Amino acid sequence: EEKMKLGARREKQRRRRERNSARYGEGYRKAFTCAFCKFRSTVQQEIEAHLQTPFHKETLEFIENKIPFGKGTADFLHAFMVNKCKRIAARKQLYHQDQSDTDQSLSQDVLTGVSSNDQMKKVVSVQCTLCGASIPFLYHSVQQHLKSSEHIHNRTHHDIQVRKASLSAANSMLNNPTVKAQFDLYLKGENPFQNSQEQEDQQEQQQSEELEQEPEHEKEEEGNEDENQAEDENQAEDENQAEDENQAEDENQAE
Repeated sequence: EEKMKLGARREKQRRRRERNSARYGEGYRKAFTCAFCKFRSTVQQEIEAHLQTPFHKETLEFIENKIPFGKGTADFLHAFMVNKCKRIAARKQLYHQDQSDTDQSLSQDVLTGVSSNDQMKKVVSVQCTLCGASIPFLYHSVQQHLKSSEHIHNRTHHDIQVRKASLSAANSMLNNPTVKAQFDLYLKGENPFQNSQEQEDQQEQQQSEELEQEPEHEKEEEGNEDENQAEDENQAEDENQAEDENQAEDENQAE
């Protein structure tokens, strides 16, 4: 019965990976993420910068003050995300050794058949996901959008939704027995991330199962665009965790 449940879960994750890869591209499930701030980037420097922002720090402090796990929760969750991003970076290095050649090939494919008479050219713009807007890559245009009432309203609403969702993500993570054991080691001053591969795989499997359960308040607001975006990011979080698990399984079979 347990094997059947595990098989069903992996099949569900496989279908989800295929759906999101078709919708967002292959890089979507290999992105760096912060599960608490709903931040996502395919660039390592950007996630490293995010982890040092006041917003990230304030979100973790908000979590520590709202959930019953006591002092040290914010520091542990931050250390957990830093360790997770390091593992993703190591995995991306293995997968994308020839990424520059691939990017150049894709760029050439996009422009195939375009001549000077077609009056088409490649341009750079700034995408605001909060407002669903494409902004010219000009300083005054970006500053004008930042100060617009629409952007200020959308950012305020987004920040509120992120804080609410962060509590659910943190509770699910810290109620996981393996993560809770890591938290206890962290509070004792030990490094909890020097686990064996087997323990790490078990942790990610359990986390994936926990995070697949959508909170009730999010189900009731399914039509809300910001909640749907948060759900998509949680799904991608599960996929990154499953990627490590499947890679470890392949290595064990090879041995």
